[in-house]
Amino acid sequence: MTVDRVHVLATLALDRHAAYVALSRHRDRVDLHYGRDDFADRAKLGRMLSRERAKDMARDYAPAPKVPEPAKKRDPFAGLKLRMEPLPDRKPPAPEKPSVLSTGTRQLLAGTSRSSPPRSCGTRGSCAICALPTPWVRTTPGNRALN
Repeated sequence: MTVDRVHVLATLALDRHAAYVALSRHRDRVDLHYGRDDFADRAKLGRMLSRERAKDMARDYAPAPKVPEPAKKRDPFAGLKLRMEPLPDRKPPAPEKPSVLSTGTRQLLAGTSRSSPPRSCGTRGSCAICALPTPWVRTTPGNRALN
C-alpha cells in the first residue's frame, strides 16, 4: 500500500528486507524514528538496517518427537463363544378368556346401575343402542343428549 507520508519506528527486529518494505511505501515523505536505548549512534542503526537474515524454513527445525500411538482397545467380545441350541419346547400359558361385555355394560343390562332416560338417535327407540340406559349421558326434555 502506498501512502503520502510514512513514519517508521526502527527496532532491533528490523533487518534489510523489513527496512526496504517500510521505507519504500511513501510518495512524498518518510520519517525514520529510533530510540537511543536501542541504537547508541547512527552507525549502529545503519548496521542493523543493512544486516542480512536468512529466512526460517520448516526444515531448519528438528522434527517433533514421535508420540507413541495409544494401545488399541480390547474387544469386549474377544473370548465369547456362542452355542446354537434350540430352545426347549415350552407352551405359552393360555390367555384368559376375555369377557365380551365390560363391567359397566353388565351392570346396565342387569339394572343395578343408575340409569337415565334413553337417548334417541332419531329412530324413536327402535335402535338397540338407544334402548340401553346410559348413566353418563343426560338428556333434555326433547330427548337430545347433553355431553
